[in-house]
Amino acid sequence: FIGGAAGGISSILRQVLRKFVKAMENAKLSGELLGLAISLGLICANQTISLAGFSLGSQVTKSCLQTLFECGAHYIVHQTAFIAGATHFNSDEEAVKWNNIIFGNTISGQISNIFSKKD
Repeated sequence: FIGGAAGGISSILRQVLRKFVKAMENAKLSGELLGLAISLGLICANQTISLAGFSLGSQVTKSCLQTLFECGAHYIVHQTAFIAGATHFNSDEEAVKWNNIIFGNTISGQISNIFSKKD
C-alpha cells in the first residue's frame, strides 16, 4: 500500500509540475507579446508606463522588460513592481546582468520587489 501511495503522489506531483511549467511558458510568451506591443507603440504610444506583476505575473513583467531591452525600447517603463514574484535568476551573474544592463536601460524610475518572509 505504501509503495502504491507514493507512486500516486509522485504522479500527482508530476502533473502539477507540468501545469506550472506550462503556465510559466505562457507567462513568458505573454510578456514577450506585451513588450513587442509596447515597443511598437501599440500600447501607450509616446508615454511612459508602470508595470506591476503579482505572483506569476512577475514573470510576465520580467519577460516584457527583456523584450523591450532587446527591441531597443529604452526608458519607456517608469516604474516596475514585482509582488510576491514567481520569477528567478539562474545565477548571481544573471542577476547582475539584469540589474546593470536590462533594468538599467529599460526602467527610468524605481524597481520594487515586494515580498513577505512569512510566505
